Amino acid sequence: NKVYKNEGNSYVLREVPEEAVTIFDIGCGAGDIAKSLKKDNRIIIGMTLSNEEKEMASNFCNEVIIADIEKYDALNYNNFFDVIIDMILSTCCILM
Repeated sequence: NKVYKNEGNSYVLREVPEEAVTIFDIGCGAGDIAKSLKKDNRIIIGMTLSNEEKEMASNFCNEVIIADIEKYDALNYNNFFDVIIDMILSTCCILM
């Protein structure tokens, strides 16, 4: 299994509003985006397919889910997130 680790996607990081509190990071890898976005008041939930990436991302995310987004029921988080980051598609969706 490859561990995805880098300095974070600068395009995606620029798109996240400063006032965003709840962030869902799909394809969080080792938590590089979360590391850059982490603040005391932010809640960052990451999602990955890898146990190894989960361990690394847990240093920066409040919770890391091991799941395939195409098979994951995200209704538990309905209307919870201010921002959804999808690193699989390299996109950022602002919901606030």
